[in-house]
Amino acid sequence: MQSLATLSFRGDDKPQYFSTKADRGDITEVVEATGTINAVITVQVGSQDSGTISHLFVDFNSRVKKGQVVAQIDPALFRGAVLQATADLANAKANVASAKANSDKGKSCGNASQSRLRAHDRTGQRVCHEPAAT
Repeated sequence: MQSLATLSFRGDDKPQYFSTKADRGDITEVVEATGTINAVITVQVGSQDSGTISHLFVDFNSRVKKGQVVAQIDPALFRGAVLQATADLANAKANVASAKANSDKGKSCGNASQSRLRAHDRTGQRVCHEPAAT
């Protein structure tokens, strides 16, 4: 087996040819370069929420399908928001219960006031005590 190499020439020089016996073996090629690597296709990915990525399910240049989860945002902030919303809901329910109790108390005081108008309390004391003004 023969291999053939061609060298370039300039101007009127004629090309020089060399031949040698071919050897079998591994071919090793090393490329050293500096610079910036750019993606062939760049896709902008957005999110309705922001946060720290806790888990990335794909790598650069991975093929993905519609609906596939690509990354997971750290759920700690969302858990905190859920706990806060749950506490706010419990507080609102307590406020509703308090308002209902005050309303019921107001109705009973109103009924007592009507009774007092009809027949004055014999002890001379008020039936319902109004909270002191602050």
